[in-house]
Amino acid sequence: MKKLVKKGFTMVEVMLFLAITGIILVSVIISTRNAVNEQRYNDSIQNFAEFLRSVYSSVSNPKGKTGGLGGGKGETALYGKLITFGEDSQYNPDSKVNVYDVIGDAKVVTGDTISALKAVKADAVIRNGSTTTLTGSKSDYRPNWDAKLENPNGTVYKGAILISRSPASGTIYTYVMEGSTLEIGELISRNITPTATKPSLQLALEAGKFTQKEVSFCIIPEGLFVFGGMRHREVRIAAGAHDASAIVLSSMDGDDNKCK
Repeated sequence: MKKLVKKGFTMVEVMLFLAITGIILVSVIISTRNAVNEQRYNDSIQNFAEFLRSVYSSVSNPKGKTGGLGGGKGETALYGKLITFGEDSQYNPDSKVNVYDVIGDAKVVTGDTISALKAVKADAVIRNGSTTTLTGSKSDYRPNWDAKLENPNGTVYKGAILISRSPASGTIYTYVMEGSTLEIGELISRNITPTATKPSLQLALEAGKFTQKEVSFCIIPEGLFVFGGMRHREVRIAAGAHDASAIVLSSMDGDDNKCK
């Protein structure tokens, strides 16, 4: 009568099984983590673009102030929004993106938009005696998932964008100041009288610091690691934008993506 012999796994087979299982598990973890981080990165891009669209929408549909055309019924009019990037002051220690109301005199004016804005004294701050205060409201925005906003050359984006309706025609125009920003928070917190070195919006307009040009933001996925690297995407506002349709999201591998 034959004896039944029980066969088990050898040590080599067990180790080989564990090694293969471990490799598969690590691959699944990396793949899952990559997918999650890529989705978060895409969310941060879409969220930033939506933020910009919302600013255009608020300029197109002003609430709480007269529209400023034809003189209006009040003494002041809400003409647009000023977005500042890279402010660094006690008022704004985290360098968030800030959005300020741009308010000026409600009166009939003529000329190009910049000249008209200067004529109505449109600004985000006002000097009352010895006190500098906001002309209207302020809000702020921080990119999702701690994403950073950079220039295509890899430096932190610092500047200001003015989205305003023309006091003369009512048409929306977009103007950009790059390389420096308007320290509106510092003017308020330290009660500073605006000067050429610490300008208000009005002084910056008079100095010709705002121009119509294309602006590119590279969205950097700070803290979102993807094995094998992650290519950056660009959010772009076309030169002379009149509405949110001028906001373009480049494709990751597109030839027009300046943030590769």
